[in-house]
Amino acid sequence: MVSKKSVIFLIALAVFFISSPAWAAKGLRIGAGLGPGIPVLSGGVADEYQPQSGLAFNAIDWGYGFTDAFSINSKFIGIVGSTDEGGVNWGFGELAFDARYAFMTNKAFNPFVMLGFGISSFSLEHEDDWQIFSNPVVGLDLGVGYEYYLGSKKRWSLGGQLYYHLASYKSGEKHYCYTTTEEDISDVLYPEGIEPGEIDKITYIDEDFDVDANGGFFIMVFTLSYTWRR
Repeated sequence: MVSKKSVIFLIALAVFFISSPAWAAKGLRIGAGLGPGIPVLSGGVADEYQPQSGLAFNAIDWGYGFTDAFSINSKFIGIVGSTDEGGVNWGFGELAFDARYAFMTNKAFNPFVMLGFGISSFSLEHEDDWQIFSNPVVGLDLGVGYEYYLGSKKRWSLGGQLYYHLASYKSGEKHYCYTTTEEDISDVLYPEGIEPGEIDKITYIDEDFDVDANGGFFIMVFTLSYTWRR
């Protein structure tokens, strides 16, 4: 039986390849976008909570083209999604750096390949009760992409990228949240400057936590960008 994750990934892949073509450009580019993020993790908390496909947002994506074919790029990716466990959601954040090489710089359709690395963290949260955060790790990024420039000046563009982030999340921390009332106020150590009754929740960090989730994420984002050409 084909899994739900596989179906979502194949649909996203089809949309990616039938979408707009590309064009490489020298100069500074900046953009942002959205798309699906699919966790492919196993072991530890991943087996326990089974994170499902989520929404990926490319908060900022910038790059600089040294030539029509070669560019360096950086972006911040965040993903949020749910799990098979009721009330438990997951999150992912990555600061990524990559180099891209475009193949057909004199054509309207100009695919590129990308290779790089990213510093990422994986998290789980159960409503207001607890959060698990992995320690930041360095992972490998490998993927493909495109850009399609609009208008005669070719400054605005629609683009997309599909890549896999390979990482292993071993250790982290677990945070607990406790709700307090006036009855148990004497048992709570309030932060300096906060009077009893001004807050109703206190958070503290538990001992180190074994995350033990290995694998990575398929990430696809469709972007709107602007290029300052040189």
